[in-house]
Amino acid sequence: MNSPLEEIFGFKCCYGVLTYDQNLEIHLENTSNRAVVVPSYVDMKGDYGTLRIDNLMPAGDLCIEPFDVRAFYCYMEDETWSATRELVFYDTAGKEHRAQVGEGTRK
Repeated sequence: MNSPLEEIFGFKCCYGVLTYDQNLEIHLENTSNRAVVVPSYVDMKGDYGTLRIDNLMPAGDLCIEPFDVRAFYCYMEDETWSATRELVFYDTAGKEHRAQVGEGTRK
């Protein structure tokens, strides 16, 4: 949370929207021996129920090769992130990938 993404995203997209307002970086690690394709959305579960975030960057499907790490970025309110307990990503094969969010993962 709150990583310096302006330095990473030092560009404007084709619509002229600045991307430096992204404050959450989510790393996804593929621990399997096959490539996994993950669409650019995540379900966040917490005290508020379930909230789908569907504006992750980069947009579209993200292919993660075996044993590789890739990242998604988005803007997140501090209050929402603080109340989040679990992230659920889905791959294009229909499988859920869950990750617990706790104090040790909130950087």
